[in-house]
Amino acid sequence: MITIRAYRYDGASSARTPVELLFTPTGIRVSNHELLRHYDYTEVTLQPELAGKFSQLRFADGSQCDMENQPGLNLALQYIPGHGGHRFIHAIENNLLYVLLALLLSMAVLAGIIQYAVPVMAREVAQRIPAELETDMGREALELFDHIMQPSALDENRQTELRKKFMELAAHAGVVPENILFRRGNEIGANAFALPSGIIIFTDEIVDMAKDDRELLAVFAHELGHVKHRHTMQHVLQNSVVGLLVITLTGDIGTASSLAAALPTLLVQSRFSRDFEMQADDFALALLEQQNMEPVWLGTILQRMAQQTGDDVLPNFLSTHPATDERIRKFNNPEQD
Repeated sequence: MITIRAYRYDGASSARTPVELLFTPTGIRVSNHELLRHYDYTEVTLQPELAGKFSQLRFADGSQCDMENQPGLNLALQYIPGHGGHRFIHAIENNLLYVLLALLLSMAVLAGIIQYAVPVMAREVAQRIPAELETDMGREALELFDHIMQPSALDENRQTELRKKFMELAAHAGVVPENILFRRGNEIGANAFALPSGIIIFTDEIVDMAKDDRELLAVFAHELGHVKHRHTMQHVLQNSVVGLLVITLTGDIGTASSLAAALPTLLVQSRFSRDFEMQADDFALALLEQQNMEPVWLGTILQRMAQQTGDDVLPNFLSTHPATDERIRKFNNPEQD
């Protein structure tokens, strides 16, 4: 039997009273000059040490006792079932090596979730978002984009001509975009991108840059690939990890509507992943070859865009993780892939 000094709280007030705890093989006796209680060990719960200064016992009647470190405490606590587990956890918490290993393990798990689990969740969620909600998101995003772009300066006849060619190609691809729009890109520059609903936007700058409409058709084929695979929605979800986790865990697809406000920043400042770009490139390559169009048309405009920026990475939404020259070679020599 071991006697330990402690402070008792009755569970009804914040007042504390000093007591002695007598640990016996059958239970704990709590006593002072006014109190005498006996608890079986099945009525006692040991709480983890707090800051290494004291341990706490909670009893079935709602009372508790705090015990500061003192001689005999560890021996007394061994009477309580589960004490070994608490000591093991406490030892780990106070060992710097274990703490560092736990931190590294946590970082590795988090990195694995971001690299592997998040893309899978984004793909599954994107496929399940109702078309009506995605349409609303696309229109909201377009309204926000129109604050950073201006109405197109292209001649209406020119817009109609390009839109007709684009829609003919889309019909052959079996992917019909909701709308094809033209805008003056300003800071966005020569670019083309697809919003979640399938609205595809071409900037005046990329139209002016093209030396042949077949270059624009090739870019359009690439964007159709993004629409086909719903890459934009996946991209937004992957870059809104918290929202993605909420949707995945709760099934509340309506939460996705709040992501629309983040679309312009995400689409302009960040890039599609390598997998997304390669998928869209493969889709474009197959579509162009099906229509007896040389894939080189996409390679030539990609090269021109890279030369304009003076970098090996394309600007904004046509930027990729695969190097630009790798993509150019792919479209210049498709038979080698």
